[in-house]
Amino acid sequence: MKELAQWINWRYEERDGKLTKVPLCPHTGKLARVDQPETWGSYEEALEASKKYGCGGVGFVFTEVDPYAGIDLDDIRDSQTGEIEESARKIIEQLNSYAELSPSGSGIHVLVKAEVPPGGRRKGQVEVYDSGRFFTVTGTHLPGTPKRIEERQVEVEILHRKIFGFTKGGANGQGSHGPGNDLSDAEVLAKAGQASNGEAFEKLWAGDTSDYASGSEADLALCSRLVFWTSGDSDRIDKLFRQSGLYRPKWDERHYGDGRTYGQATIEKALKGATEFYTTIDDEWEGPVPLPEGLPSAAPLDPTMLPEPLRGWIVDVSERMQIPPDFAAAGAVVVAGSLVGRRVGIHPKRHDDWLVVPNLWGAVVGRPSLMKSPALAEVMKPLARLVAVACEAYQNSMLAYETDVMVAEATKAALKDKLKKAAKNGDRSMLEEIVRSSQDTDVPREPLLRRYKSEDATVEKISEILLENPRGILVHRDELSGWLRNLDK
Repeated sequence: MKELAQWINWRYEERDGKLTKVPLCPHTGKLARVDQPETWGSYEEALEASKKYGCGGVGFVFTEVDPYAGIDLDDIRDSQTGEIEESARKIIEQLNSYAELSPSGSGIHVLVKAEVPPGGRRKGQVEVYDSGRFFTVTGTHLPGTPKRIEERQVEVEILHRKIFGFTKGGANGQGSHGPGNDLSDAEVLAKAGQASNGEAFEKLWAGDTSDYASGSEADLALCSRLVFWTSGDSDRIDKLFRQSGLYRPKWDERHYGDGRTYGQATIEKALKGATEFYTTIDDEWEGPVPLPEGLPSAAPLDPTMLPEPLRGWIVDVSERMQIPPDFAAAGAVVVAGSLVGRRVGIHPKRHDDWLVVPNLWGAVVGRPSLMKSPALAEVMKPLARLVAVACEAYQNSMLAYETDVMVAEATKAALKDKLKKAAKNGDRSMLEEIVRSSQDTDVPREPLLRRYKSEDATVEKISEILLENPRGILVHRDELSGWLRNLDK
């Protein structure tokens, strides 16, 4: 690669709020283009320009003429620990060619000698290019990978199909052709025989044509199965077919005016009808997209965004506790929202009973030991006072209730004695008076505790609490993980 005059420089520039690598001409330090060779230079010129113009580094432009291709694995390496995601590690091992770290240290570039099949070029964290793009080159070799750029045509085709799917029509437009795979002949036969249609394969392999109208149809059926298991490798299909019970001299006879043999025509027909190929890369779910390193930047909280009745209090809490105002504001606004509860709602349709009541959710996110929990505890103190008042009122109500219950039970017992005497004496007027009195001595209703918050109730229990507190409550969790664990209880 160093011998080719396809080198440029690059620097970071912010575009649409994101940093991007911009190509620079090593001769002028101005913008370069991947489709204008006059803006490229030699490797030595690019190195010298990096010092002269203070660039971020050097890069290599892939073209249709050179034999090189690059695979960019983005954000798959922990720049602190060096740990590489499992899905990316498998790709690196499969390609087994020179690999190096990206400028950020969180990505890896693998360089190979190959042509990238037509179709997709970028999906998720993987980009594959062999022309029309430049790659930054750091020279920071990834330990454990070869120090040479290796020929990896088959591996690139397998990887491309794995990521972007099968592309109909080969480069010559003659039909579907696969990338091949690294299975041995024995492994191909073993996998074909153990598949769900393995019994049919075994019969064909043994030369049994009883399931087909003619020998030619049986030949095509076996070739079609071999197309799948060899991933479209026509040479291996021919080699394996010659080992089967279906092979006969007709296979090598030239039955066509263009010089093709019967065997070649049969294989071509099987390839044209192929829609799927077997690959040795594990068919697995794509790995999760990793979260960015560190917390995202956030603009400082503007106090004017806060409700005016709460503004001064929140600023005071923030200054007294020496905490970001966000910590106090998030808790205070959610607590206030829980107190508003169902008192405020929206009727989306004017003449309808449909009422939408808002539910406010909030979370304080920050590194450990930043006073998150103390901040929430401080802004919940007014709610704690309401809870204390509600508990005291409930206890007083319970004392009155228990007294009323005792009086009601004593009254009923006295009326019951009077009822027996009146019945024994046959005093009808007394009986009527006792019945009227008993109707006024019902046991009072048990008071309900006014609930303002719940700390550790399950979803089902919260539903029961809301039945008794229809205005709404605050559900408080000290840790988000505790809240998430409770969702399936």
